[in-house]
Amino acid sequence: LRPEEPLIREHEFDSVLAMMALCYDASLPGAPLADAPEWVQVRLAEVKAHLCQLVANAFHVQSEVRVPIRVAVLASWFQEACRTLMDVARLFRLDRDVIGSDHSMIAEPLFLPEPREMFSGQLLAALYLGG
Repeated sequence: LRPEEPLIREHEFDSVLAMMALCYDASLPGAPLADAPEWVQVRLAEVKAHLCQLVANAFHVQSEVRVPIRVAVLASWFQEACRTLMDVARLFRLDRDVIGSDHSMIAEPLFLPEPREMFSGQLLAALYLGG
């Protein structure tokens, strides 16, 4: 018997985390790079734009090179996980103010970023291919 392979490989997990860090706007609550110096944020924006440009130039209709199907599978898993977590958070009304019986605020609403604020297919492909 052989041990089962994990559903997600280590470099895939790293690619998803890097994509989220690069996609998530530093001005939004909970941003991974919110505390980074401004020059770091500017440089990472340049890196993001360069990676997206590389993928756009290398992978097009006439190109012989194709993005591995595993990238699409990983993107689908990530998007479905985000959608499910957002649905659960909204079901429990975590994105709303919690008001007590005396009309005082008990808890602040939880900021729920939109999936498009955390995902870029081009960036994921570039990071995945980079290993």
